[in-house]
Amino acid sequence: HLLQSGSSSYGVYPLKGVDAALNDLSAGRSSLAELGLDGYEAADVTGVSAASITSVKLEYRDSRERLKYLRPVYAFSGTVSLKDGRTTTATYFVDALK
Repeated sequence: HLLQSGSSSYGVYPLKGVDAALNDLSAGRSSLAELGLDGYEAADVTGVSAASITSVKLEYRDSRERLKYLRPVYAFSGTVSLKDGRTTTATYFVDALK
């Protein structure tokens, strides 16, 4: 579903399955939403040496294009080991639309 912000009108759009979203995450087609290290802002999938996903949620977020719609995303959360040796928690968003 795509929901228009501030409105009760919506459209129905197909969502990809969690397995397909996990493949997108593994391929680097994701955006970092949260990292549990203070002062560490420039982490991306290439800076991660290992990850353990502990939860997946379907969420609705404002689109980056500042459209008047909320976009469905999968939020993958868990623990990541960074290439510099640190381990922390992280959440990545993957677009849920097919």
